[in-house]
Amino acid sequence: MHDVFSEFRSNFIEESEEHLALLNEDLITLEKDPQNRKRIDSIFRVMHTLKSSAAAVGYNDLSRFAHAAEDLIQNLKDEKKSISAEIIDILFIAFDRITVFLNAAKQNTESKVTFHDLLDQIENVAPHARSKSEADIEKSIIQEIQIPDTVYKAVEKALKSKQKIYRIYVEIDPAEPIKWLRAELLLSHLSKLGEIIHLDPEKASFHTDRFTGKFTLVLHSRLTKTSIQKSANIDLIKHLDIRLIKSMDDLNKEENVRSGGEQLTEVTELQGTDSQRPTSVNSIRVPVKKLDDLMHMVGELVVTNSGFKMLESKIRKTLDDDLYGQELNQLIDKLMKISSGIQRSVLKTRMLPLQTQFSQFKRVVRDLAKKENKEIELIIKGAETELDKKVIDVIGDPLTHLVRNAIDHGMELPDERKRLNKASQGRIELSAAQIGNHIVITVKDDGRGIDVEKVKQMAIQKDLLDEAMADSTSKVEMLNLLFEPGFSTAEKVSSVSGRGVGLDVVNNVINSLNGSVTIESELNHGTEFIITLPLTLAISSVIVVESNKNLYGISITDIRESIKVPIEDLQGRDCFKAIQHDGKVIPVVGLHDILDDPSDRVSVDAHGEVSIVIVSYREKEIGLIVDRIIGKQEIVLKSLEENYKSVRGISGAAILGDGTIILVMDIIGVIHILKEIEIKDAL
Repeated sequence: MHDVFSEFRSNFIEESEEHLALLNEDLITLEKDPQNRKRIDSIFRVMHTLKSSAAAVGYNDLSRFAHAAEDLIQNLKDEKKSISAEIIDILFIAFDRITVFLNAAKQNTESKVTFHDLLDQIENVAPHARSKSEADIEKSIIQEIQIPDTVYKAVEKALKSKQKIYRIYVEIDPAEPIKWLRAELLLSHLSKLGEIIHLDPEKASFHTDRFTGKFTLVLHSRLTKTSIQKSANIDLIKHLDIRLIKSMDDLNKEENVRSGGEQLTEVTELQGTDSQRPTSVNSIRVPVKKLDDLMHMVGELVVTNSGFKMLESKIRKTLDDDLYGQELNQLIDKLMKISSGIQRSVLKTRMLPLQTQFSQFKRVVRDLAKKENKEIELIIKGAETELDKKVIDVIGDPLTHLVRNAIDHGMELPDERKRLNKASQGRIELSAAQIGNHIVITVKDDGRGIDVEKVKQMAIQKDLLDEAMADSTSKVEMLNLLFEPGFSTAEKVSSVSGRGVGLDVVNNVINSLNGSVTIESELNHGTEFIITLPLTLAISSVIVVESNKNLYGISITDIRESIKVPIEDLQGRDCFKAIQHDGKVIPVVGLHDILDDPSDRVSVDAHGEVSIVIVSYREKEIGLIVDRIIGKQEIVLKSLEENYKSVRGISGAAILGDGTIILVMDIIGVIHILKEIEIKDAL
């Protein structure tokens, strides 16, 4: 059986999730300021919208519950009372239940979600909540809209066959935020009753900002006016005027009774100059899959442009007539400029502000602080910073874990903070900022900090370090041990955190996004987790190098610098060597030693120098010896795991413009391989 609501429900769910984000903000603010009338009004509007929109798409249980919540807020508004803590808690539970319902609706399992218990709670706190009756709805004069001459012939033909013609004027309630959805739902109902032979304005205008929710249609139907009225009686229709057209004179009379009221004013404005017309900001919802496909094609275009550049270089070497070479160069440069513009535009379409992701942590902090009997204020900065949607979708869990850790491990109880001469209310700061082609997100608290000595002792107990190594390990390296699997300094396991898992998962997720996470902490002053992420995952910039006749790509974000040093400056034996550079000793190793069979071979150029690419990870620098550095390339990274299998030290593969396949280095994996080689060599 066809579900008449199915085509509208996905739009309803998306719109409702946006409303819930606003509701979350309102509830957090209202809890701190129960007399904030502005927030109360905002919550009322959200519930009112959910009530009507849910009913419009057949989610009647949700509609009834939202109606009860709306009545609860209306009752408090009328009596002008402040909202109690009990009602705040009920509204928070309502928020959670509606969220569960919407998530279930995506899987078509919403029937399993019930609201009976919450309806009982609402009845207990507000047994006399007022409900609006239809008789309370304000009536207004129906505005007439002109029917154009093009409809006359269709109406005349229908009248001659003695069939019924109705002229129907519709005005949607201004409180309905999704007016186009309401309009299309009504049209869907009416189209089953007969033939709609005229619609003014056209349906295409429903999705523009100029659509006010008012429209007129001419319906050819065999049904009576009463039957049509009954079928068209859906929620949030402010005015519905159905008039039977008995003759062409009646149709003309409908035009002539139109006076210079509101509707005439709107028509007059639209007939003015362009500067007088209301501006329209058109927007459409696009599935992420379509954006992913478009981004993939843009990536291929970038690679193809690189191929054209290579081809142009070869052609210019073989052509005697340099004029053709210049023309080809100009065309390729123009193509590069256009494709770069397309690339930037597509990247922008995928960028979303972190506001929605960040705002959800207000609720997380509120609930956990209440559970742990702690006083915590969440400060959000840089929420307007934009990041690739794919990255935003992935970082939610890592950020949640870091925030929960800050509350459970980092923050002291109010009495303990007072003994340390701190404010009883702790602070957690969640911030974001764009630095170059990266986004830096920080989670910072002013709690107890991390006891490095305790980390040291735990590392020794777990055989991650021996006494001698522990004494020579820097504070940064010691803190990085917290990212090791199963490493935890928690003295007890709680329902919030401290199970010995989490930070390693956070680290792995961030690394999978080609990002990094570092820790800064000072005992009794707080801890800060710093996450660095690329703006987008679709297209990467790498430096292409050659080693042992194979080509490899190293992400520009991993490279500190590239240098050439005389062969005699290399110190050490076997595959492990070191150089003195910028006052530091940097270990170096041949790239072929990591990925191929180790050997003592080192490629030296005509000047007796060796090419070294210095890469860095968490303040640690390593030099990779390569045969030669070819240059920068824009690539589209392809997963090896999806197409072949996972290879340690390799993050993926890419195809260059000339068809050459390169392997892209995973610097974190390379460092782990080096550690294993060092251990074996020591044995």
